[in-house]
Amino acid sequence: MNRREIFLEVQGPGLDYRTARRRRESRCCTVVLVLVMFAVLVAILGPRLWRRWRHPAPLAPAPSAYFPLNLTISADTYQRYDLVPVTVEFVDQRGLAISGKAPAVWVEHNGERISGVAGLKQVPVKYRPEIQRWHGYWPIPWHAERGEYTIVAETKLTAKLWAWETPEEQRRRDQEARRTHRRRTPREQLQGQGNCRAFAQFRIEGRQLRDLAPGTCIATYEQPVFLDRGDYLVGPDGSKGDWHKVLDWAHFIGADTVWFLGGTSNVPRAERGDDQDKPWHLGTLEAIPQIARQAKSEGFRFGVWAIAYRVRRQPGGRPEAYRYALDAERTAQRIVEWSFVSLLDQQRPRHLAELFAEWNADPNIDHLGLDYIRAERGYEIADLVVEQMGLEVPDEWKSWSKNRRMLWMAHKIEVEWKDDPKFYERWNWWRAHRTSRIVRSICRGARVKKPVWCFILSWKHGTQHGQDPYMFADAGMDYCGAMLYQAESRRHFEFAVKHWQGYAQPGELNLLVGDQVDDDWHQERPGVRMRQPRTSVEEFYRRLRVGTTMMMRGEKARGIFVHDVGRIISGKTGPYGGREWALAGAAAASELRNNWGLYPIALKVKAPRQAALGQRFTISVAVTNRTDSTLNDVEVSLYKTVGVTLPANATQQIPTLNPRAVYVLRFDVAIPNASPGRRNRFMVAAKGTWPRQFQGPNANVWPEQASRLPRQYVQFAYVNAE
Repeated sequence: MNRREIFLEVQGPGLDYRTARRRRESRCCTVVLVLVMFAVLVAILGPRLWRRWRHPAPLAPAPSAYFPLNLTISADTYQRYDLVPVTVEFVDQRGLAISGKAPAVWVEHNGERISGVAGLKQVPVKYRPEIQRWHGYWPIPWHAERGEYTIVAETKLTAKLWAWETPEEQRRRDQEARRTHRRRTPREQLQGQGNCRAFAQFRIEGRQLRDLAPGTCIATYEQPVFLDRGDYLVGPDGSKGDWHKVLDWAHFIGADTVWFLGGTSNVPRAERGDDQDKPWHLGTLEAIPQIARQAKSEGFRFGVWAIAYRVRRQPGGRPEAYRYALDAERTAQRIVEWSFVSLLDQQRPRHLAELFAEWNADPNIDHLGLDYIRAERGYEIADLVVEQMGLEVPDEWKSWSKNRRMLWMAHKIEVEWKDDPKFYERWNWWRAHRTSRIVRSICRGARVKKPVWCFILSWKHGTQHGQDPYMFADAGMDYCGAMLYQAESRRHFEFAVKHWQGYAQPGELNLLVGDQVDDDWHQERPGVRMRQPRTSVEEFYRRLRVGTTMMMRGEKARGIFVHDVGRIISGKTGPYGGREWALAGAAAASELRNNWGLYPIALKVKAPRQAALGQRFTISVAVTNRTDSTLNDVEVSLYKTVGVTLPANATQQIPTLNPRAVYVLRFDVAIPNASPGRRNRFMVAAKGTWPRQFQGPNANVWPEQASRLPRQYVQFAYVNAE
C-alpha cells in the first residue's frame, strides 16, 4: 500500500488553495438594469455558453510530473530473514530524475521511527542511472517485532513550482463542480516551502512453529555408522556391540529421543562413492532406515541430521561439484579455498533438499536436522554484502581486483571488527540472511512435513557466525539446538547465557540446550580458573542446568541434548569415564522434567564433602512426592561408579509415600583407594523409579509426553576422599 503526502510551511500572504474560498462581490444596481442586462446576455451568449457547458474545452497542457517522490517495495509481507528492496523515483517538475542528492529514507513502526541493524537510522540508497531511480535495501532488524511497518521517503521542495493535480484529477474536479453547480476553478496550486513524503506499508510476519514437547531429552550420535564392522562400540554395561549400543546408552541416560548424524560429506572419497549428486557417507545412508526402525520399536522418537556446509578439507578428497568458500591469507596476500561450501553455491542446497526428501518419506523418522549450517570465512560474498548492506568502502573499491577487495574485507572483518562494530554486525547479518534463505530452500525443496532442527552456536546466539534463531525459525527451523560448547571459563559461559536471556522469548522459540562430552572444555585451562573443587563432569551438569533454567527469560528450555554418545564411548572423558558423563546428562534431564511437572517424584542426594579412604560413610537420598496422591512401590538404587564400594542394600523400596511427603533413605558406602588423576573426587549416584500409573502434577497438560517418558529420576554428588 503506497501513499503520498505534502507538509507545507506557508510563507507570506499566499493561501493554500485547499483552504481558499472564492468570495462573491455584490454591486448596488436597480432591479430593472439587472433584468435588462440579463436578457441581453441570454440572447447573445446563451447558445455559446450552453455548448461550452456541455462540451468543455480541453485543459491546458500540464507538467509531465505531478509529485516528486514515488516509493515502491517488492512485497506486502516479509519474514525476519528478508532484505526489503526499496526503490525511490525522485524527479523535478519536468519529470527529470534528480541524481545529485538522495532523499531521506527510514522505517517506522507503531508510529515511531525505528533503528535498523547496527542501530542505523536511515535506509542507505544509491542512485542507479540505468533505471534512473534511487535504490537500496532495508535489512530487517534482529528479532524484529511482528506487525505493520511503514517505509518513508522524504525531500524538501518549493511548492509553487509544482502542479499537484494530474489532468484527470482536474477533469474530475470540474465535473464535480458542474454536478454541484459550483464555479469551475483554476488548477490547484500550493504555496510555500515544505517537505514531501512518500510512504510504502508492509507487514513482518513469523512462521508458526511445530510443537516440541517439554521435558525432551535427546541422546545424539555424531559418528559415521558401519554395518559391516561388527562389535566396535561399548555399551554402558561394558559389553561390546554395533550401533545398537548407542540405543543402550540412550536408555541409560533416560532419553526419549535419539538423533543420528545421517548425512556427511566430511569423509574420505572411498567412503563416499563416485556419485557427485549423492556425496554422502554410503554406510551411514544405508544404515539409517534400519536404525530408525529399531529406535521406534524401542519407544524413541528418532531424528537424523546432515552436516550442511562443512566438508573434508583436503583437495581431491572432497566433492568436486561445489563452489567452496574463499579465505584470505593476509600475510601472503592471497586467496585460498576453505573447508566450507560457499553460501553462493547452488548445488549443495539441492543435494540437502534431496536428502531431506528421502528422510521425510521414511515413517520411522520424526525429526530432520542441520549442523554446520554456516560458512566460515567466505569472502567471495564481499561484493554482494557491500551492495545490499550499503557498507562504506574506499572510493576506489570498484576499480580494485576481486582478490584485492576480498583481502580488504578480510582485514576489516578479522582485524578491525572491534574498531568498527557496525560494519561487522552488518556483515554478519547478511550471512545470517543468506543462510536462512538456504534453510528455506532446503525445506521447500524437500516439501518437509516433519519438525526441523538446527544446531546453533551459543556465543551471541550464533550471530557472529552468520546464524540467527529467529531468522532460521521463519525459514523453516522448528527446534533451536543451542550448543553450549567450548566455553573456556565460567565467565565466558555466563556471558553467552546472558545474551540468550535478553534475546530468546517464550512462545517464539522451541529452545533445546546441549553440551558436549569433553573434559578439556570443562576444567581449568591455562590462565583460566574454574570454581573449585569441581570436576569437569560437575561443570557439564551445571551448564545444562543453567541453560535449561536461565537462557530463556520467563520460561524454561523445552529440552536438552547430550552430545554425544560417540564421545561418551571413546571421547575426551578425562579420568571420569563415559558412565559418569552419561549420569550427569541423566540428572540434568531429570531436573528438567521435574521443573516442567512431568515426574511424580524428585530426588536429592546428600553426601559429605570429604570422607576418609577405606572407611564407610553415609549418603542420604531424599525422595519427595510432588503430587497430591499417595505413591506406592517407589524404588531407589545406587549406580556402580568408579572407585566406590556399594552396600548390600544398594536397592531400597518405599512401600508408601504420602502426598507431598519426603522420605529419606540412607546408604553406607566406602572409597577404598585414592585416585590423584581424578583429584580424589568420586561420584555417588542414585536412581528412583515408580510404577507407570503414577504421573507428575502437570502430566494432564502434556499427557502424551508424560506417558512416554522413561520412569527414572537420577541424581548424584561428588565426594573428596583423603
